[in-house]
Amino acid sequence: EHPGLDRADTELLLRTRSQIREVLRDFQTVSTNFGMIHADLDPANVLVQDGRVTLIDFDDAGYGWHLYELATAVFAEIEKPSFPDICQALVAGYRDIRALSERDLTLLPMFLLIRGMALIGWISERPEIDNTNLFREVNEWTLASCASFKSPM
Repeated sequence: EHPGLDRADTELLLRTRSQIREVLRDFQTVSTNFGMIHADLDPANVLVQDGRVTLIDFDDAGYGWHLYELATAVFAEIEKPSFPDICQALVAGYRDIRALSERDLTLLPMFLLIRGMALIGWISERPEIDNTNLFREVNEWTLASCASFKSPM
């Protein structure tokens, strides 16, 4: 419903959303991949002081896929050349604490796309904030990812 989306963009987003729903229906919600998450682990919501990490802004917290949590943690870096290295480091650190199968990891690009779609919605709900540049960047990446989306399962 963002005013910056034309009819074709909206149809592409809706079509991709339907495809993603099909994948998520088949992706079991078990304790190894689903549970309580922050759901907005953007770097702006992670404070580090004196070696201590504190998370803030829990208004999006709830039950969700762990892969969505990982996607939110790295989405702000998605356009950087170092993005693959950032993802690799995140996954390695994650696996130090919790198991993550290679099969599940193949879904990370889809969860990045879900994060892009969620951000478009977030931006559209805040017209009082000038998010013109953020919308342009997120929208461009998200629409390109929708156009090339193929079900990973």
